[in-house]
Amino acid sequence: LAASMILVLACGITSVGSKSYWKNLWKRMLGEQKNTVINVEDMDTIKTEDGEELNCFWKISEALGRNVVYPRKLPKEMTMKNYEVDESQQMAKVLYDYNEKVILYAIYLNDEDSSYSEKVADLLTDEFDVENEKQTIHVMEYQVRDTKDYRYVANFEYQGIHYRLKGIMKRSDFEEILKNLYYF
Repeated sequence: LAASMILVLACGITSVGSKSYWKNLWKRMLGEQKNTVINVEDMDTIKTEDGEELNCFWKISEALGRNVVYPRKLPKEMTMKNYEVDESQQMAKVLYDYNEKVILYAIYLNDEDSSYSEKVADLLTDEFDVENEKQTIHVMEYQVRDTKDYRYVANFEYQGIHYRLKGIMKRSDFEEILKNLYYF
């Protein structure tokens, strides 16, 4: 235990000096704090349920052999339900539930010969851009046929990886997700 603590302190003191980091780390080691992820880069504490979401994106990154961009701030109504990785097609899908609607976050590596398309039967009502810390993302808004709901679709690329966020939700929530993407 003493040797482990010396190693942790030696590595941590040379790379991180924040007291709040050590306080949270100490509480986690003693079991006083429930599952949290400490983002040392900006010292925000992000609550997760058993680390499912973060673990999902680590597994996707590992399977695709590349670090992927992922949503780090989700609306309260939105929870991760499932994810799948297809290593042969170099593609991953993360499905979320948002007020009983399915939200898709797709990640795919692409080369010149491949494509990702879909049939669009809804009416395009608006297009707009959302800026975050790394890029501007173009969003298309569609009115869902025979309803008052709107579907938002954002396609973007970062470091050769293609992403798609798509679903029926409040525009403000959709924009907030895109503004708070985590880039490695």
